[in-house]
Parts: sequence; C-alpha cells; structure tokens
Amino acid sequence: MVPGDLRLTDEQFSKILSRCDPATARLGEGFLDPEISPFFDGEMFQLLQDARKAWVCFESIGVYDFHPDIKRQATIMRVNIDHRLLSYPFDHYGTHRPMQEAIRQAFVTFSSAHYCVVQPSSKIARCHVEDLQNALTMTDLKSCWGTASKALLWVLFHGAHLTFGQRERPWFVTALARVSQSLQLQTWIQTRAILVRFYYVDRVFQDSFRKIWEEVELVRNSLSSWF
Repeated sequence: MVPGDLRLTDEQFSKILSRCDPATARLGEGFLDPEISPFFDGEMFQLLQDARKAWVCFESIGVYDFHPDIKRQATIMRVNIDHRLLSYPFDHYGTHRPMQEAIRQAFVTFSSAHYCVVQPSSKIARCHVEDLQNALTMTDLKSCWGTASKALLWVLFHGAHLTFGQRERPWFVTALARVSQSLQLQTWIQTRAILVRFYYVDRVFQDSFRKIWEEVELVRNSLSSWF
C-alpha cells in the first residue's frame, strides 16, 4: 500500500460528482444497489465504495481542474485499490463467495485495461480468464444471478473482452445471450446504460464491447430461429 491516498468526505465527493459528465458520475454505483450489496462481505463492500471515489476522481482528472494534491492522492488511491483487489484472496483465505470472486476478477480486468493493452493470448490473460471462468462456474449461472443479473452482465462482458480470438470467447458470448435475454435487452444503448453503472468507459471498451454485443445478437437470433 502506498501512503497518502485520497480521503474524501461525502460532501466533497458529492461536489465532484456534480461536475462530472453523467457516465463518469455513475461509475460503480450499481454495486451499491440494495439488491446487490448483500452478496459482498463487509470489507469487499467497503472496497467497492472506496473504488467508486477513486475511479470517478481518476476519470475526471484530465477533464476538470483539480488541485495538484487531489490529483496525486487520487492516483495513489487508485493504485491502492488495485493492491487491495489483487491481494484480497490472500488476505481472506478460506472465504467462499463465488459471485464476489467473479466480480473481483472482472474489476481487475477493468483496471488492467487502463494501464496497458493485455493481449488475450498472453499468459497473464490466459491465467486470468481461467480464474474468472472457474469463479463463474461455481456460481448458479442458471439463475442468471437473480437480482444481481446486471452485475453478471458486466462480468461476462469483461470476460468476453479478455477472450477475443480465444476458445473461451463463445462460452462468454453464449452466457451473455442468456443473461441479456433475461434482462430483455434489445439494443446496445440499453446494454450500455447498465454497464456504465458498474465499471465501463467508452474510451477504453466501446469498440470491443460493441463487437461483443453484435456477437450476442447473432447468437440470440440464431437460437430464436432454431428453438
């Protein structure tokens, strides 16, 4: 952990939110919904609350005039969020929350994409995809996660993003077809409206995620023709 990260009061954070563009202001708010929060343990829920502040500030640094100290502290906080996400399984050895673990894995994918382009064929991507898929298969996928189905949609998009050209890609796309149908999503605009409430940035993911959505539409149309 790097010392000196950001400590914002709720009032200070509200002022920052009021200056943000709508998409940035919604980053991470989906994980605070009452129907989703019970799926997390207390420390992970706190991590997600801290992450929302870090990412909203980080995405706003290049757009709005922040004091240099705030810029430095927001960057440090983001680094510390990554550290907490990566070390969580080791700091909480023996806990068994498959949905929480799948969400943690997807969050790592989201964050990594801002540092560098991770090639889907790389060893780090292959290991990460294996961990994410294992976590997902340990959940009740047939339920589409019930009240947390929108969070599952977000997780699966990140899985599909990291498996471009890989053998696991159809698995994630097919799962997305099932979940998107359960949510009655018909367009990319409707889908994006859900994604931005979790962690999604057009600048980084739009091209990839739109291609994924096109594949999802193809699967859904094919299935409707046959069954």
